[in-house]
Parts: sequence; C-alpha cells; structure tokens
Amino acid sequence: MKPLARVFALLVLAFCSALKAATPSPFDAVHVYLITIGPGDEVYEKFGHNMIRVVGPAAAMGQEQDIDIAFNWGEFSFEQPHFIWHFIQGRMLYSSGAHYFTDIVMGYKQDDRSMWQQQLNLTAEQKQRLWSSLLESIDESHRNYRYDYYRDNCSTRTRDALDQALDGQIRAQLNSIATDTTFRWHTRRLMQSNFWLYTGLQYVLGHPVDQKITAWQECFLPVRMMDRMNRIKITDATGQTVPLVMNQQRIYQSKEFVDSDAPPHWIWIYSAIGVALAMLFIIPTLWKMRWWSKLTWGLLAFAWTLLGGVAAAILIFGEFFTDHIVTFHNENMLQLSPLMIPLIVLIPFAAWGKRWAVLSALVLAGLQVAANIAGVALKLSPAFYQPNLEIIALALPANIGMATGLVLIYRRIQSTRHAQ
Repeated sequence: MKPLARVFALLVLAFCSALKAATPSPFDAVHVYLITIGPGDEVYEKFGHNMIRVVGPAAAMGQEQDIDIAFNWGEFSFEQPHFIWHFIQGRMLYSSGAHYFTDIVMGYKQDDRSMWQQQLNLTAEQKQRLWSSLLESIDESHRNYRYDYYRDNCSTRTRDALDQALDGQIRAQLNSIATDTTFRWHTRRLMQSNFWLYTGLQYVLGHPVDQKITAWQECFLPVRMMDRMNRIKITDATGQTVPLVMNQQRIYQSKEFVDSDAPPHWIWIYSAIGVALAMLFIIPTLWKMRWWSKLTWGLLAFAWTLLGGVAAAILIFGEFFTDHIVTFHNENMLQLSPLMIPLIVLIPFAAWGKRWAVLSALVLAGLQVAANIAGVALKLSPAFYQPNLEIIALALPANIGMATGLVLIYRRIQSTRHAQ
C-alpha cells in the first residue's frame, strides 16, 4: 500500500499545481507601459524623461477605483531649501511621484514634447512585484534620492525598477553590449541647441564622462532606453522567450524639439573666436597706445582674464569641494589655468603702462601659453584622452595673443625709457 499511497500523493500534488496554474491572477488584467518623453526647451529637459504607467481594475490593485497612474523619479522643486547651493555642490535631491496619466499627457502636449508608450510583456507575478515596488518608491521614506545626471536619474531609476521586476533580465542583456558612445558624446549631441550651455559643459566635464559606456549605462537617456527595450527578450510564464515590448505607439509628436543624431562639428567656430581675440589683443599694441586704445585693450584683456580666472576657480571648486564626480581630472585646467587669477589684478595696471605690472603679467601670460601648449602635447599620451579640442581652439590663440600684446607693450615701455 505504501507505493500506491506515494503515487496517490504525487497525483494530488500535480493536480493542485495544475489547478493553481489554471487559476487566473488578478494581475492578468493589469497592463504596464513604459512612457518616454522627448527633450524640451528647459535646460533640465534636454535629456528627456520617462515613467512607468500602470493601468488596472480596482480589484486587482487593491484600490477603490480603477487606476491609470504613471510613476516617475524626475520631480524636484526650486523652492526646496538651499536648492542652488545643493545643485552647485552636487547634492541636489530629486523625488519620485505618481500622477494620473491623462493629466500627464495634457501637460506634455502643452509643452510640445514628443511622447511614446510601449506595452510591456510582463507576467502576472512580475506585474505584482513591480506594483509593490512602485508603491514603495513613492512612500515618504523612499521618495527622495541624490540625483546624478548620468548614473542615477529618472531614467536609470525607471530602468532599475523594471529590471528588478524581471529578476535582472534587462541588465544581463544590456550590460554586455558595448556602444561607441560616451556620456560626453550624448551631452554634446543633446545640448547643441544652446551654444553657451554647450560650451560651459564642454569646459567643466572631465575624464569620468569620456569612458565608453554600455547599452545598460546608455539607458540614462529615456529615448535611448526606449530603443533598447525593443530589443530585449525575456522569459514568460510558460518558459518561452518573448519580446519585452508587445507594441509601441507614438502618443504625440513634437513640432519643434527633435533628438539630434550626433554632436556638432564646431571647432572652426571656437578657432575663429580664439583667433579674433588674439588679433584684438595684438593690433592695438602695434602703434603708440593712446588713452582710448589703452582703455580698449585693458577692458578686453581684463574681461578675458576674468573669464579665465573664474573658469579656473570653478574647476578647482568642482575638483576638490563638491560631490560632482564628472568634473574630476579635467584637462581644461591647463587651458584656462589658475595662472589667470592674478592676471585679473595685473591687467588694468599693465594696460596703463605700469612697468612692474606689465613684466609680472607677461611672465604669467607666458606660463599660461606654456600650459596651453603642454595640454596639446600631452594628447600624445593615452592618459590624456579628454576630447577638448574646442576649448583648446578657443583658449590657445587667445592666450598667445594676450601674451604677444604684453610683449609689445613691454618693448614700447623699454624703448621709451632708453630714449629718455
């Protein structure tokens, strides 16, 4: 009888398992979508945005009414205490939030930002797990997080939430895919609509943004993440391999904002500006300087050294006194170096022909040109791989021009003294 009892017990277990598998889960009626928002007009909108939309009946979700809610990790307030100072220090807080999807669509249409939605092919168990984690993410104790534009932003949090629900299947596939892009490459591509912002970021971003990134890391950009999701294969409830994305549709197409495919080729613009500055530093010193030419040269040289000195101070502050990792090991420290800070004080006196100021400024300007040239020469070493040719094209000729102008001023002072 014992063997028969064992067989009977196994049959009962098999029947119960089959019955459980055949019983539909409330989450079978739930639909999950990845929502992607294209870039917008504001600086903080250039990378785009994304969120997870959950649609389901009240009974399945444990709610009083049917839901259609989108969860995101991209909320912040300019009103939060010390917002600007925290931003400068790299300690800015972002938050998660949940909103009715119809309100979200209306808002982004008004802002003329493109929207896409991808329905995700998740099992009931994966949907339930995702729903639990989404609810936890908007709990007061979990809402806030330290924002990082490249490594911990609204898109990476969305990616991680989906990956967790899928037991790491997304990361396992994307982490092994190498791209030919870097964080800087994408930043240049997306910021080219604003020349001054583009230039500032090219200057302050250092080596950490110049490593080649994987497809997993590239998901810091919502539109790139959307494209990557279309290629993901997952295991469904029956053990079959299926696409993660069941279907994709465009909700709205922007009339103005479009993702650029590649960074601009602007080195000629920076070269032209640098050479023009050099000529302006040299031409007034070729003849005897009148009061107006001294004033013109002095104002221009003072403005340039003030720009360079402030820029150098920003890099020093970013390197040693903030939590910004992306500003570390910046080769632009050689192009607009701390040597320009004392020049801010010396240039007004040098413009008015004070010999001690001209000589001191000439030494510092010469050392600055040497630093510029060293920054170019060091490109021969693989350790100096920062793509900063645009900054070099601007700073090198301008600094050579200023040093040359100081040489000519000093010679004129010397010849005047000898004539006396």
